[in-house]
Amino acid sequence: MDLNEYRRLAARTLNSDLPHEMQMTIYGLGLMGEASELFTLFFDGQPQRDEVIKEVGDVAWYAAAICSRLGLRLSESLHLGYAARCEVNPEALCDGEFAEFVVIDAGKVGEMLKKAYGHKHPLDRDALLERIGCVMWWLEGLCDRLGVPLEEALERNIDKLRRRYPEGFSAEASIARVDTAGQHVEEGVRG
Repeated sequence: MDLNEYRRLAARTLNSDLPHEMQMTIYGLGLMGEASELFTLFFDGQPQRDEVIKEVGDVAWYAAAICSRLGLRLSESLHLGYAARCEVNPEALCDGEFAEFVVIDAGKVGEMLKKAYGHKHPLDRDALLERIGCVMWWLEGLCDRLGVPLEEALERNIDKLRRRYPEGFSAEASIARVDTAGQHVEEGVRG
């Protein structure tokens, strides 16, 4: 599955009933929240591989949601991320540092969206696409370290979303979370 196919499949689970500005705010917050959950796995100790892959997919979903709503190509973002990070030696980083940089770049995406949708600044779409590409580059690097292609993490995410939202997004399906039945959910928040 390539990134544009992933974006197309992920888009069927967007909540299109919300106004555009609210969607962009939610997707920016979601990107930062999921990036934080990914980093927390490493902060709390040695995470299980499947936990990391799940969180990689969740972060990617929000990156794809932002691109979908702005008509941007997710694959183009990754190319820009490669260019922006060409001097980084991934071999010199530990797994947790990849997750840390996901948080940093997700925070920068959130800041851009806050300024555009909260403060009414012009949105620099090229800079936003590059920063989303950096998030995706770090995710791909983390997956490489785990010996899992990024595409596999994306496919697992789409499989989860198909179970959760067989007919596309609905608030009822979001609350029911049939894909997490019987699993412990921390503080009543479901990811």
